[in-house]
Amino acid sequence: MIDFRLSRWAVRPSAVAALAALVTTVALTACAAPPGEPQAPPSTGVSAAAPRSSTAPVFAANDYRQLGLCTIDCTTTGILPFDHPQWGPTWLLTFQGGGPSATVPHESGLLAVGDDRTVHWSRPGGDWTEIHPAEPATDRTGHLFVLYNPGRYDGLLVLAPTRAGFDDFGSLPDEAELPTSRFYSVTPVDTDNDGIIEIRQDLNTCTPNCAEGTVETTVLRWTGSDYQPE
Repeated sequence: MIDFRLSRWAVRPSAVAALAALVTTVALTACAAPPGEPQAPPSTGVSAAAPRSSTAPVFAANDYRQLGLCTIDCTTTGILPFDHPQWGPTWLLTFQGGGPSATVPHESGLLAVGDDRTVHWSRPGGDWTEIHPAEPATDRTGHLFVLYNPGRYDGLLVLAPTRAGFDDFGSLPDEAELPTSRFYSVTPVDTDNDGIIEIRQDLNTCTPNCAEGTVETTVLRWTGSDYQPE
């Protein structure tokens, strides 16, 4: 004969645990989506970023003309996808056009656009024969690295996405600085393999002249707010 008195259950914790597990299973089954429908992921309290298109927006010579970024035929020389804190999934495009003669300068620059071709930001470059994303083009800090060349040595543009647009740490040249800027005659390298890019600068002292000068190397390391000599 089975004894259903409460005292018999009170001395069996394992039976209480089994009953609780059964109730939980029934509740979860009742709340689950019907078969064949996707289950909702658990909430993390963080909004997911908008999905990025697998195809980068295409900008041709006429597009750069209409935006007022080129007066000659410019072509896209590089595309770098990244997530921006204000704009969401974004594409950084580099573009350049060769001058039709030695007396006409090259035109170049950068353009940040969304999947729908919305222009978020643009910046003209200089008389640069080359401009394209560096290799690597980003690092653990989230900074973006773009190489340019005015005809001799490489320069480096460094962009840190911010809600106001970008911080460039003085790497984007103004009119007075063109065709070079702060990081010139440099190579982006990860010297200690920590996933953070350092900037190696090799400068000719040009003493007594550039042909007889020596090259001095300085490594600029990210400090958390700027790139400074180590």
